[in-house]
Amino acid sequence: MRTFTSAVSAASLALLIAKAGAQDSFMINTPANVVQCEPTQLTWTGGVPPYIISIEPGNDPSAAALEQFTGLTGTTFTWVVNIQENTQIGLTIVDSTGDTKQSAAFNVNPSSNSSCLSSGSAPSSTAAGASSVASSASSAASSAASSASHAASGSASSSSSSPSGSATGASGNGAMQLQGMGAAGILAAAVAAVMAIA
Repeated sequence: MRTFTSAVSAASLALLIAKAGAQDSFMINTPANVVQCEPTQLTWTGGVPPYIISIEPGNDPSAAALEQFTGLTGTTFTWVVNIQENTQIGLTIVDSTGDTKQSAAFNVNPSSNSSCLSSGSAPSSTAAGASSVASSASSAASSAASSASHAASGSASSSSSSPSGSATGASGNGAMQLQGMGAAGILAAAVAAVMAIA
């Protein structure tokens, strides 16, 4: 019984030592020449599988991951770089024990291939749509202002013509009254006016 216990203890100790050795050498390598929409190989050593690899902003490794790959059991993984060129990123790897390692930050190099960035076109479409809506709104506002200006101009013209019409009507009525009075009436009215002034 004592021999069996000793054997189990020795095996457990050996496992712990092996695990500690694996963790001591656990690291993820910084890839070279990472190109937009081209495959690149990620490599690491040590640790205890399975692994999780996260692609994170290079200037803020604690930020939310841009990409994440889980359940990795080997020590290599090929990734098609679906991150826009000239973006600085970094790699974080976590093994099954929770041990975490990070690569150095690196840049995504330019490429004429942008086929893997289909989601990147959405902001442009949205911006174009917003511009179109703004343009339509501006046109509608201009049209409304123009209509209001014409309406005001027509109203003013109509208003200014009304007094003229009234004056003309009044003048016409006065002329008709004078014609009805005749010469004798006009003379009598003039005499009365002169007498009133005197």
